[in-house]
Amino acid sequence: MPGKMIQPSTWQIVEDYTGKAWSVLGPLVGVALGGYIASRSQRRHWILDSKRLEFKELFATLTRSYTVIANLYGSGFLSLEDERRGEEIRLEALNTIRDRVVIGLEVRRIKLVEKWEHAVSQFEKDQDYRTFAVAFSKIMDELRRSAEDLIK
Repeated sequence: MPGKMIQPSTWQIVEDYTGKAWSVLGPLVGVALGGYIASRSQRRHWILDSKRLEFKELFATLTRSYTVIANLYGSGFLSLEDERRGEEIRLEALNTIRDRVVIGLEVRRIKLVEKWEHAVSQFEKDQDYRTFAVAFSKIMDELRRSAEDLIK
């Protein structure tokens, strides 16, 4: 009916039921919201920790590989054992580059496999340590910049 007002007692009943419902639902909503926020925060921390770990492993492997390859091929003469060791360390570096999961997109974006392979292949051909050192330094600098950007 037009113009009919709701009685004050009706508002009192609505207020009573709303207060009771909120006293039950309020804590549940709070717990759900808190859980959601905590879950997101934990996921962000896990991703950040995973990125750090993958970059750390990548830096360590590339540095170790660079050192071994420079020592092996820089000597001029390679025994069969040295050639085998060189190939193992080269494959270890490539596998480490390729098996990055959390930072895989960034590794592909900077074309790390191609740059690493080019540097190593060129060094095997010309055995120019200085050129290899410069190429390695550029690779590590670019990787470091990528790590800094992703971990911020």
